[in-house]
Amino acid sequence: MAITLEQLLESVTDAISALVLFASEAGNNSVYLKNLSTGAQGVASAVAYLSAQAQGTVENWRELGSNEMADKMQESMNGMTNCVNSLAQACKDLSLDPHNPQYKNTILEDGKDMVKWMIGLLQQHDLYGVMLALKYVSLAQELLRTIDSTTFAVDDYALLLQAVGVQLDIRKEEAHEARTRTILNEAKSELEQLSTPFVSIVKRSWTDASFKQKIPIILGPLNESLEKAAKGIKLSAKSPFDLSMLDSDMSNFNFKDDELAAIVASVDNWQDALKAIKKAIQAGDEFELERAIRALEKDLSAQIAAAEKLAYQTADPYLRDEMLRRVNAAKNELDGLMQKLKQEANLALLSKDASKVEEILEGVRKMFNSLMEGKALNELTNSVTSLNALLDEIPPEVDLKNADEARALVKDVKNELGLQKVMAHVLIDDDDDEFRKNRVLNNVAKMEALGNALDPTVTSALQGDPIARNTLDKVIAGLKQVAGDLLTAASVTTPQELLERAGVINRSLVDLKNLTGDPFAHHPDIYNSKLRDLVTDIKAQADLANAWADSLYDDPEKAKDVRSQANALTKAAAKLVSDSKALLSGPQSGPEMLAAQKATLESIDKVSAVNKQLVHSAIDSPDELFKALQGKVGADGAQLKAAAKSRNVEALAQTLVATKADLNDCLFLAELMGLDLEDAQLLKDLLTASNRLANLMGSLVPNAKALAADPNSRLAEQNFDEYFASLQQGLSTIGNITDAASPEDQMVINAKNVSSTAKSYGRYAEKKDFNKSDSKLKDVKKKIAKQNQLAQIVAERCEYSPEMAHKIVVETAKLDTIRNELDKAVAELKKNPDSKEAAKKVKTETANLQKQAELTGQLAQDIKVGKKEAEERAKEQARLLEIARLEEEERKKLAAQALPIGIVEIYEAAQEVQNITQNLTIDTSPAGSLVALANKLAKAMEQLAAMSKTGTKQQLIALARQIADLASQIMSLIDAACQGCRDPHLCQEMRDMGHVSKNFAVQLKIICGVKANLILEDDPTVAQSLITCCQGMCRSVGEVVNLSQVAKLKPKK
Repeated sequence: MAITLEQLLESVTDAISALVLFASEAGNNSVYLKNLSTGAQGVASAVAYLSAQAQGTVENWRELGSNEMADKMQESMNGMTNCVNSLAQACKDLSLDPHNPQYKNTILEDGKDMVKWMIGLLQQHDLYGVMLALKYVSLAQELLRTIDSTTFAVDDYALLLQAVGVQLDIRKEEAHEARTRTILNEAKSELEQLSTPFVSIVKRSWTDASFKQKIPIILGPLNESLEKAAKGIKLSAKSPFDLSMLDSDMSNFNFKDDELAAIVASVDNWQDALKAIKKAIQAGDEFELERAIRALEKDLSAQIAAAEKLAYQTADPYLRDEMLRRVNAAKNELDGLMQKLKQEANLALLSKDASKVEEILEGVRKMFNSLMEGKALNELTNSVTSLNALLDEIPPEVDLKNADEARALVKDVKNELGLQKVMAHVLIDDDDDEFRKNRVLNNVAKMEALGNALDPTVTSALQGDPIARNTLDKVIAGLKQVAGDLLTAASVTTPQELLERAGVINRSLVDLKNLTGDPFAHHPDIYNSKLRDLVTDIKAQADLANAWADSLYDDPEKAKDVRSQANALTKAAAKLVSDSKALLSGPQSGPEMLAAQKATLESIDKVSAVNKQLVHSAIDSPDELFKALQGKVGADGAQLKAAAKSRNVEALAQTLVATKADLNDCLFLAELMGLDLEDAQLLKDLLTASNRLANLMGSLVPNAKALAADPNSRLAEQNFDEYFASLQQGLSTIGNITDAASPEDQMVINAKNVSSTAKSYGRYAEKKDFNKSDSKLKDVKKKIAKQNQLAQIVAERCEYSPEMAHKIVVETAKLDTIRNELDKAVAELKKNPDSKEAAKKVKTETANLQKQAELTGQLAQDIKVGKKEAEERAKEQARLLEIARLEEEERKKLAAQALPIGIVEIYEAAQEVQNITQNLTIDTSPAGSLVALANKLAKAMEQLAAMSKTGTKQQLIALARQIADLASQIMSLIDAACQGCRDPHLCQEMRDMGHVSKNFAVQLKIICGVKANLILEDDPTVAQSLITCCQGMCRSVGEVVNLSQVAKLKPKK
């Protein structure tokens, strides 16, 4: 079409606004009455022109085989024609009866419908342009796959690439976003640069076989450029329609699944920004570098905000806390990281060496991936739930021979499987845990195989094949199991999984121990069933631990420890089975039975102890896991209370099971943390607190049942609240006890142990008692190894000070260096027992080792204090921010109250503009003139806020026109500002924002012209449209003012 979207919108909406105004005043002024006919003719003329032009696009859609889109365009054109006819008749009737409200209302409604049909038509027209351009790109991609064919015509392919370039230019003219135009420009430039060498290489490969090896090298960049072209084309679309609607016509386009679009788009944004930064450095382009860094910072900030919003919407409290932890870490890291990037990038710009910022860009990548993992985990969890529900629906539909429904369910299942595959890769692609990564990939492969088997199996089962029906149940069960395994492997680390499995084993051991107390009171089959399940869980736990240990190449000591504990667990389980069989097959009373019973109970205790030791060897910080579970129990309580009060029996039962499991896991973690305590009093306090909590757990079900029995009873609710508060207090008590032995505290305690053991080692060596000194040497090595391990953990927890984190690791590592010197001195003393110099060296190095051990303890204590102070500062900062937020809300509230009438949101939007301009200079410069213009717009907006409640239609329309006239002046001032600015990208941003404000002004005229009555009648939908429009305009004008102030700082040289 020769006329643009904006021009058509403004032309027709102006004509409609005028027509509505003439109609509303027809009974009061004969001049308006005379203009009715002219106005109707103007609308009809514009619509006729638009329809005539659109007819060609309708035919184009049909030629492409998309009758659906052609029919939609025809429907829009018919709708516009009907509105024109109705408008003309209403205007004619109104001229005969100027006071008839029915005719006026008809004109108003037809005007609204006209705008709706017109916008739809123009979007459908634009979508054809998008599809046509994508067709060219798709054809280019498809032909590349036939490059080895003898029919591949390379010269024709070069012409096709030129045609793609023409389409990119067309879409660039339609695109509003500067970033989209940049993508389209880059894609065209890359294709032009690649076209000539591609043709040359292909032609030379016909006569020179060595050139065939070069074809794959250029295919990669060429495909990437075509993908970039497709991306830019999609982004240029004005239509809000989902482009996946075109997939049926473009099966070879390889579009991403719609449900992944948000994640894929996010990844593209930040990766493009990283590439742009490196490219700008290599080109020595400071303007492009500044723009790329700004784009990166904007994208990351948006991702942090999106991740935070998603976290608060997540139902699982454990997952929510983990996602929020990552969000807060990213928030704390972003400012420092971006500041460092700007500094290093500007230095790298001087030498055009992008490698100098690789380390910082890697930090950006890790931060983004951390946020993406939270999103992906949420998506994967939801998808597994949806998958299980879909799978449950398939068998009934197959049995009822509902083929269409069954096949639709299979399609939905495959969509979920595809989503899970992508989410799994997002979670593990950058994971350093090769064992976890391989587990996920193996599960993905199994899932794909089962998914491929589902379709033919359902088809055969629908045809009545009994074998296929039986196979279908197995495939569905397999998919559920693999999806569950995939979620476990992708969502938790292997140590966390070992912990969860250990909790199950621990609870089974408690049940078995109770049965062993009176083994013949129940049927032996019950005992054997419990035992079999326990042995199965233990075997799975040992297998998982051994497989994980095999992957710990960089930590052989830990691998050895885990493997040793896993083997010990297997042996202890075998001994338990043997003792249990002897108990059940022996006498049911007497000394022999008591002896067998004692042996079985001892075996149970042994399995329990080794089970804990295995998890203890795998988990570095059980106290952190305990805190997470503590928060989860609090959420369990709220859910439990809600289920009881609503008398939802199923939800109550499920929540009771989950709460008991979480509390049992807390008790199990408390036992693990007790293994690290060397303080006898702390151990005693921990045991007391754990026993008290275990006793309290016995009242969980009675309290929940009492509330469910009488949900309206205040006493029952009070008893439940008090009971659950006591549970949480019990958990807090355990947490407080173990906090006293945090990794920092453990380092302090272990530092004393290192010092005292080193002292004994040196003393025995000085006394020439080398047997004892050798024995103490083993203890020293063990305690130093533990100190190094603790130092790593403490450093990871020391988020407030990277310098202290680095220092404690470095200083602790010196313990081994000093111990080596002490070993040499002791070895020398063994060779020369009478050497005073060797004895002195032993004494000196012993003192050095003790001093260094004490230093590591002091550093750990300093970090603990600093960490607490940092937490207090963070709390205080949060408190001050909250106070500031409340004060700002109160200020806005008072300002709103001071406003006598009007829509508050519009008034506040105007105030935001005035806040931006209040400290800026108004002068004759373009930037100063924009400040003055913004102030006028803000005041007009304030008047509009007031008139929206008590004004007349004429006043609303007049104000809307005044605002639109002011907005029309923005572009000329922006052009003037750009003439004096050396940054072309900044100028483009100003122009873009100017167009945005102008578009909002057009919308404002439409709303006030077409819906004035509804505004004055407080219609909520129309009021919200008006608010959104005004807020958008104020934001864009404020952004223009800000950008113009920056432009002043970058004058042309």
